[in-house]
Amino acid sequence: TLNARDKEQKKHYDEVMARAEAAEEELVASRMVAKDCKRNNEMLENKLTTLKDRIKMAESLHEKNEKELREEILTAKQENEKLSTLITSLKEVSEKTIKEYASNKRNMQSTLEKELKEAGLECQALRASKANQQRKLHEIQDMMEKQKSIDEELIHQMKI
Repeated sequence: TLNARDKEQKKHYDEVMARAEAAEEELVASRMVAKDCKRNNEMLENKLTTLKDRIKMAESLHEKNEKELREEILTAKQENEKLSTLITSLKEVSEKTIKEYASNKRNMQSTLEKELKEAGLECQALRASKANQQRKLHEIQDMMEKQKSIDEELIHQMKI
């Protein structure tokens, strides 16, 4: 019976060790997921910064173009009243440019808002995933602590 008891304890010990190894593997996997989430967050933040910079550059360029067109119209009026046909044409171009600018700006703002919303949703999902992974990690750590306690008790009993 002592030999059977030893075998039973050995079997139980092997099962405990297998579960501990599985828990360790899950812990490593959850850490990898957390690292991936962090890397994805950084990538999204970089994309967002790039988009904001592009919008600022485009707005600056549009403002510069609009200002230059208005100055051309004013200069044309001052130079010669006979060029009213040309001035009218330039006004039409200017208004068209302003409308296109406004349209482009609205489109860019709409696109940015959509991308910001998507990035926000993705960030929320990543935060939720991170929280879930942290919860799982704590559960695994708790299980490992319990298992360690059981193992120590078994080892103590085996010594007795």
